Amino acid sequence: MRYQQITSEERCTLATLRKQQPRLSIAAIARIMGRHPTTIARELKRNCCPYDKGYRHLRAQDISDLRRKRSRRKSHLSDQHWRLIKELIKADFSPEQISGTLRRDGVLQVSHETIYKYIWREKRGGGTLYRHLRQRPKYRKALRPERKTRQSGRKTTHFPTPRRC
Repeated sequence: MRYQQITSEERCTLATLRKQQPRLSIAAIARIMGRHPTTIARELKRNCCPYDKGYRHLRAQDISDLRRKRSRRKSHLSDQHWRLIKELIKADFSPEQISGTLRRDGVLQVSHETIYKYIWREKRGGGTLYRHLRQRPKYRKALRPERKTRQSGRKTTHFPTPRRC
């Protein structure tokens, strides 16, 4: 089953079920809403008010919307940002320096890993930005299990053979 985020209508239902007397358990609320108990518990943990532990569905929806807006998932940097990053790479700045400088100056927040991914993607497309990196990439050998080989004329045993008296 594919995960789907809680909708505003479900948040309203959750708030109503939380106010019922006697108070319903998380498992009971999850059964009524047709959700997994962990989903309900996570929603309450993220969006309950810190001072009275009350759940207000409108506030929870606002918090959720802000969290989604702040999320950088599936967002792409503009061409202007990448041009700036390319210029800095060509000026022999490392991706760590670029990330730190742009963040410090308040221009852009981009991680050094994102810059490295861009450089390697560009290299696969025939680009030359990777040549401006200070260090060569570290290539690792694939880990292979050791091979057991028999040496000629030697018998391999795991246990010593018992001696006869």
